[in-house]
Amino acid sequence: MKKYNNEIFGAICLLAAGFFLSFGGLLIRLVDDATTMQVTSYRSITFCLVALIYILIKFKSETPKAFINIGKDGLLLAVILGLSNIFFVFGMSNTYRWYENYCCNSRVDDWNLNYVFPRI
Repeated sequence: MKKYNNEIFGAICLLAAGFFLSFGGLLIRLVDDATTMQVTSYRSITFCLVALIYILIKFKSETPKAFINIGKDGLLLAVILGLSNIFFVFGMSNTYRWYENYCCNSRVDDWNLNYVFPRI
């Protein structure tokens, strides 16, 4: 097996993350039964479990030390990531509802905004 350097591995990870995260908006809009907070909770739990599994595999017995050494920058990053997840889900949920409630039931529909806001 060929060993990759960090730059190639990082580029592959970024491409994979972009590919998988690009389906986030579509999946949020396809969920009809769950509330916004339920979707946010499921996304957060899934992300935490995947991150924990990765940390356990990478650091093995040094996992507690890795959490202790995260520092202020790591805590700030965790808060920013958590808030961005919440704002993303709320934004996707509320902009779609705005379109459903206001555009489809008003004269704005005469302007043929279906090209700007396509229905899923």
